[in-house]
Amino acid sequence: MKELERKGEIIVHHVHEEYQPRLVKTLSGRIKKIPTIELWQHKSCGQCGHIPGYISALYWMMNELNIPYVGDTNQTSCTAWNYYGSGTSNTIAITAVFVRNMHVAYEKNAYPLIHCGTSFGDYKECRFF
Repeated sequence: MKELERKGEIIVHHVHEEYQPRLVKTLSGRIKKIPTIELWQHKSCGQCGHIPGYISALYWMMNELNIPYVGDTNQTSCTAWNYYGSGTSNTIAITAVFVRNMHVAYEKNAYPLIHCGTSFGDYKECRFF
């Protein structure tokens, strides 16, 4: 991805200072920048259904802590249920949804916060596609 970005073929959404990042140490010991404001909410279809109140609780906490976020009503489905539940989706479809969602977050000058562990995993997989 770094090479494609260098060539100008893609835009990578970096964690800039405008997102007021905090530095944290990962389990592997790597230091990572975590954005703390202007988070674009990548809603989860599954966690909403399987963990009632998950998304509402997250929004409530962010509101209580006065954390600015973008609750986009036009976000597409993650397609992860299709990825695990049937043969109706595939790597190309998941990649298309990934690109679309990341672009929408980029257009809104917000950093994507992905609620769904499945989508997060799918998106990490398709980065290399």
